[in-house]
Amino acid sequence: MTTYMHHFLSNVIVRADFVPAPNSALFEVGHTLQNKCMEFFPIVELRNGQAQEVTFDLATGQSQLKHSLVQEWHFFSADRSHELTMTQSFLVLESRNYSNFEKFKGPFQVILEKYLEIFQDKKISRIGLRYIDTIDLKDDKTKKTNWHQYWSKYISSKLLGNLEFVKDDDKKLTRQMNLLELNYERFHLKFQYGIFNEDYPAPVKKQIFILDTDTSTSGIISLEEIPDLLKIFHDKASNLFEISIKEPLRRKMGVVKYNG
Repeated sequence: MTTYMHHFLSNVIVRADFVPAPNSALFEVGHTLQNKCMEFFPIVELRNGQAQEVTFDLATGQSQLKHSLVQEWHFFSADRSHELTMTQSFLVLESRNYSNFEKFKGPFQVILEKYLEIFQDKKISRIGLRYIDTIDLKDDKTKKTNWHQYWSKYISSKLLGNLEFVKDDDKKLTRQMNLLELNYERFHLKFQYGIFNEDYPAPVKKQIFILDTDTSTSGIISLEEIPDLLKIFHDKASNLFEISIKEPLRRKMGVVKYNG
């Protein structure tokens, strides 16, 4: 696996969802679980969130969407670059300053284990890991004829077909995002890539390309399965990233160790 001095990861998210239970506006974390969270994320905020529930009336054949207030516990690292959100329905950790896989997943696994130890009736219905690479080359001075020509230096040509297709109308491009979904039986992978364009619907001006890999399971899984699944998800995302980029981008990132 290739390692780099720098990366373009803007967000890394790991999430566990639990089998739905009747919503309760009051979700009491308790001192034991709160203290465990604060070992890693010392800043605490209690907020009101909103849950949605769809009910179906067999007699009338009509569905109804109900909204209800729920408590959300938010725990932040000292610099607020990591945020853990906990409710009765899910546990999610997001990093906006990712360093490496082991340091990221470690606290999540410890807290999830403590959560399930306290709420013994909870069952995990989904586990997911998402990596969002925001490849921002605002300081790059490569001459641009069109977006296809520009990104073909850094991104695999296999991902740039749409840009080549519209290169004669390049200055009119406002967004170019693509979606691939793969079923590996044990898990699913969703891969979104392209030019998102935060200034949409204005034409694209910024040199930003997105690689977004979202891998997850569905169906009941045990706590013991999670370390293996997260490792599989991580490796799959890493491999997908490597086949999506070219050597000039690797040089910009600063290759420390290359296993190509």
